[in-house]
Parts: sequence; C-alpha cells; structure tokens
Amino acid sequence: VNSNKFLITGRYHDVCIAIMCRTPFISIKSNTFKIQELINDIGINDRRIASSIESIDNIIKKENIVRFTDNEIANIYKFLFSSKKTIEDLFLKIRNEI
Repeated sequence: VNSNKFLITGRYHDVCIAIMCRTPFISIKSNTFKIQELINDIGINDRRIASSIESIDNIIKKENIVRFTDNEIANIYKFLFSSKKTIEDLFLKIRNEI
C-alpha cells in the first residue's frame, strides 16, 4: 500500500490496480462505462473521473483528491474483502464438484 503516490489514467485495469494498492487516482472518462461502474460499485467518489485531460488540473486544484477519504478507504477494504471471499467460495465450489 503506497498512499503517497497518485495516478492519472484512462485505463480500466490501471484503476483496478490502483484500487488494489490503495493508490489515489483520477481517471479520464472513457467511451465505456467500466470505470464509472467499478467506482460506483465500490463507493468511490465519482469526482475521480475527469471529463477530459484539460479538466484534471481543475479537479486537483478544486478538490482534495490526491488522497482517498476515510469513507473511500473503508469502501475499498469492504469491496476487496468481499471480492476475495467470493473468489474463494467459487474455487471451493469448483473443487468440490471435481
């Protein structure tokens, strides 16, 4: 976990890795809704999605976005724990069926 770093990206998998590493980020809005839906599912503030490259500087200046809020951190831990449990349950089910 390295919360001293900050990521600017437009790629879904970069956002996934940033969330797993608890690295604050801004994502540039994409032509798909994968990033927005992931952020929504986890409970991360949607202010982390910039409408364009030009709007990133304004977001950083206007919002304290270079750090996750306590609420975002709690939601990330809850999501990661839940996801890990779901994957473990799936593997156990598959193993028991073999």
